Amino acid sequence: MSATASQTPILQRGSWTPWGPADEVWFQPDTGIVHVDTPDHGGFFVPPALNEQVPAYVKASTWNSSQGTRGWYEEDVDWAWVALCFPEAFERRQIVRALGILRHCRRPLLDKFVSERAGGDEQLIVQKGRTS
Repeated sequence: MSATASQTPILQRGSWTPWGPADEVWFQPDTGIVHVDTPDHGGFFVPPALNEQVPAYVKASTWNSSQGTRGWYEEDVDWAWVALCFPEAFERRQIVRALGILRHCRRPLLDKFVSERAGGDEQLIVQKGRTS
């Protein structure tokens, strides 16, 4: 799952995001995933090499005409897909929260995802998360 810095666009304060210029940028060096905040919204950027691992039906379900196809996942609902696709990058409590959000907002897609990735057992995904 790891990505190198060369695979991740350089994002910094003021960089373009789908939600406006970035106010804050947090880079996860072990994965290459980037979390951004803007004055109005925010979310995650998943670099292309990792985003290839996200199922097409997940990308197609994302905000504003499938921003996930370009690696952008907004902070209200779509971030939850990032947590489930890359659980090693998140704490277990965040993965549990992500599952709850998707149960409420994207249940049929969540069921398909969990079936494909974990044989229908959500706890197998949670257990891949960090404990602290």
